[in-house]
Amino acid sequence: MGGGTGGAPRGQAGSSARLMGGHGAGLTLGEAKKVAKGRKKEVKAKKEELQGYRAAVGEKEEEKARQEEEAARRMGLVEGLEKECDDKQASVNSLLYDRQREVERAEALQAMALALRAAADGTRAPLGDSEEDIEAVERAVDEAESEVEEVRALLQEVQAAHPDMGGLLDRVY
Repeated sequence: MGGGTGGAPRGQAGSSARLMGGHGAGLTLGEAKKVAKGRKKEVKAKKEELQGYRAAVGEKEEEKARQEEEAARRMGLVEGLEKECDDKQASVNSLLYDRQREVERAEALQAMALALRAAADGTRAPLGDSEEDIEAVERAVDEAESEVEEVRALLQEVQAAHPDMGGLLDRVY
């Protein structure tokens, strides 16, 4: 049959013939098939392992997405609670301001009542009609108006620096 050794047709080697590898290691066809079969099993096992890793990564990504959604939901709750807290603090501040104003009004009324009783009892000298008395009263009024203007200017500076306190500061003057 043609040019081969041992009577095998050319291009076909018997099972005992050695196949030459890249480094000159010879394998029989049966050995090569066994090695190939083993490699196929290894590749299949690696593919299955890779699929397991991919599934685990997918699960972790889903878990991460759930946790991010939960974090966003909780951040929304926190923001709502912070706004509620700010609103309550503003309400408390307003009530404290109103209370302080009422205390000052009560003190002024008590002082006025004492002055009126003293004037009615004659224990306090009435204001005189002299030029000195009138000038003293006018100076006191001018000083008080000047102080009020200074306080208003200060309140405007504070309001400009802290616009969030506008509602509270608007009630002061």
